[in-house]
Amino acid sequence: MTISRACKKELSLLHETDKVRSFLVAFAGLFLLASPEQPSGVLVAWLALALAASLSVASRWLINWERLEERGATGLGACCVLLGDLAWLMLLIAGTGGFTSPFTILMLIVILFAGVFFNSMPLALPFTTATVIAWFTACAAANGLNEKTGWILVGEVVSAVAVGWLGQALAGVLDRERQTNEQVVGQLTEGVLLLDAAGSVVLANERMGEILNLPSGELIGRLAQDTSDHPHLSKLLADVHTSLDSTGPLVRLVELDGEQPRDLRVSTVACPRGAQVPLGWVVVAEDITELRAASRMREEGLAVVSHELRSPLSTLRAVTQVLGTLGEDMNQDQRTQALDALNRETRRLSRLVSTLLDCSHLERGVYTLEFAYLDPEALVRRVAEVLQLRAEGRDLEINCMIMSDLPVVWGDPLRLEMVLCNLGENALKYTPDGGSVTLMAVGHADTVCLSVSDTGPGIPAEERQAVFDKFCRGARHHHGDGGPEGLGLGLFMARRLVELHGGEIRLTSEIGLGSIFEVILPAAATGFGEEPLDSDQRLVA
Repeated sequence: MTISRACKKELSLLHETDKVRSFLVAFAGLFLLASPEQPSGVLVAWLALALAASLSVASRWLINWERLEERGATGLGACCVLLGDLAWLMLLIAGTGGFTSPFTILMLIVILFAGVFFNSMPLALPFTTATVIAWFTACAAANGLNEKTGWILVGEVVSAVAVGWLGQALAGVLDRERQTNEQVVGQLTEGVLLLDAAGSVVLANERMGEILNLPSGELIGRLAQDTSDHPHLSKLLADVHTSLDSTGPLVRLVELDGEQPRDLRVSTVACPRGAQVPLGWVVVAEDITELRAASRMREEGLAVVSHELRSPLSTLRAVTQVLGTLGEDMNQDQRTQALDALNRETRRLSRLVSTLLDCSHLERGVYTLEFAYLDPEALVRRVAEVLQLRAEGRDLEINCMIMSDLPVVWGDPLRLEMVLCNLGENALKYTPDGGSVTLMAVGHADTVCLSVSDTGPGIPAEERQAVFDKFCRGARHHHGDGGPEGLGLGLFMARRLVELHGGEIRLTSEIGLGSIFEVILPAAATGFGEEPLDSDQRLVA
């Protein structure tokens, strides 16, 4: 059983009253011992001090606050302590002179404590103030009411009301500050934990609960040294006690496994109160899962680019060396073959660089599109002819199915052709000999659907979400030249280009039955005779 945040707050405030009470007991005891004239009620005064000391011992060590918290009776326990303070102060004042006692003013401290420390109990302040005023009145009556005592009584009553008012105002200010701080911490995108001097969690925002997959309320009261039941929290709090030896925050990377693995950057800051004495700790966890994934993708992309560039560069270097060393001894056919190799690898290198530049422009949002009216049927037939040439020498069937009366599309003909070519070449790459690739164009009320389907092995479910990512090259069995080739940018660029046209691209696939990529484009609102109203959108950034 852990103590809740509200209970820990009450206990903290009660401990502060214990400190003040202990100081008052010591001071009053010295006063009684040093007083040259012992007051008539000295035994009552010493009884009051004994009651105060017993109250401090009971509040700090004897009362089981965890049991009271479990029963929902912490407020009742705090009220008993407050009543105990009223009782021993009344006895002390009665034993040291009553209305003329030098300790009369201490009753105002109880009002201040009730207003500031027990603001969660609405009746604590009015009850305490009324009790103190009644006590002042009784003491004045016992001393004998006259003009002088009447004015003193009025001053004490006004002081009691003023101190109670001040306590309530201070409590309101502190409560607003607390709520503001909680709102600020709660709106942070990072997870935040605040630990007290004992290493117990006193504050946790909702974001931290999401990261740890725990309600933030269940984190309150957990000790940094007792988190064996929750290994994720244990990883986050591993640096709590070692951070005292550091002059700044301790920052480290933490990996959380589970159904949703997370990469976190955890900063632990100790708030020292003195030499190696902590006031508490602040633990901030920043979720960098996406950043780490992007970093890994970038590293993989660099590896892919390096691999793809190495092959044409090696060929160019080898052919250049051959021409430089044996050029004069080579016959015409050998020279022609060498020049063809140079030309082929140069074009391949140029395509790689062009693809990388196009990808960069798409990501930066500075890609230029030249919009015009285009006929979907003509577009699909051009792509089918290209695929027929690419499939030459392989036992593949290229089919073309086009619905009549297709609506026209307002878009960039070259870029949309590149999209369909990328999808078609991807289908050729993964379709075995004897299979088929089908291009289809279907018109609807306000859209045109251009699809490319194959009879390949299909795409596993775990890969379908990633096929449109950069540098993603399929792990399916490849039926082309041996293994997946290219930069893995074709589908990424296809999706971005379709989105720039206001459309979307969809994937449907079944293992063993093949895959279907559908490009959904909005149909143009007008015919070939005039441009649409948004003709200014020729350049898409």
